[in-house]
Amino acid sequence: MKLDLRWFVMEAQEAYIQEYELKSALDFYEQQLINKKGKILEIGQSHLFLLPDLLNHGIQMEGLVDSKKGEEACKQKCEELNQTATIYQLSPNEFKKSTRYDAIIIPFGSVLAVEERLNSIKLLKNVYDHLKSKGTIIVDLFIQDEFLVQQKHSMVQEFMSDLYVCEKQLIKLDMLEQSTTYLLSVERIKEGRMIEKEQKLQPFIWYGIKEFKLILERIGFTNVKMYSNYSTTESTKPSDKKVFTFIGEK
Repeated sequence: MKLDLRWFVMEAQEAYIQEYELKSALDFYEQQLINKKGKILEIGQSHLFLLPDLLNHGIQMEGLVDSKKGEEACKQKCEELNQTATIYQLSPNEFKKSTRYDAIIIPFGSVLAVEERLNSIKLLKNVYDHLKSKGTIIVDLFIQDEFLVQQKHSMVQEFMSDLYVCEKQLIKLDMLEQSTTYLLSVERIKEGRMIEKEQKLQPFIWYGIKEFKLILERIGFTNVKMYSNYSTTESTKPSDKKVFTFIGEK
């Protein structure tokens, strides 16, 4: 995974991310889910990146996304693969359904893009309530590694003859609440002309590795394991890894 997961909330990054950044995540999630016989739910923030391909690989997928545009984009991608998806468009904390899932996945740091820490924990509890007995949660985190307010980072990436000029700036930091607000900007340039631009203020929260494991266990999850950068080998030392995936059982 080359991109900072913070970019996964941006609409303008969708085409680039879907085509280029997902292979390792798809391989990892497919391996974890391929033997599940019942329904799987993907919860996304603005996007459902994995659902179309996992559905196309024979996994019974449903989706929950809080963006109408994200719902429509996912359905269109499924149609391109000759698949039909059930997608719910509402806030994850408002999701209440009698269905119980074999697994619920929250990839690409979506659990951190919830505005308040309490709502993030409520989301994890809601996941627990919607799982079957012995059902599985799979959730990705990134670790907060920037603590200097007004600090900027830029990157330029080329894909399919288009340039993506991305900039993030840390606007607000609260060490006690473990929360940040970023100004994110993406420009898409084709043949020297900007054809798409998106800019947004995006709040994130963060968890420590051991803290998050304890939260999952406090909610009721057991046998919680952590994996780094979509490696299938359980990780015990985070070191400089970018993506941390937790898997637990109800």
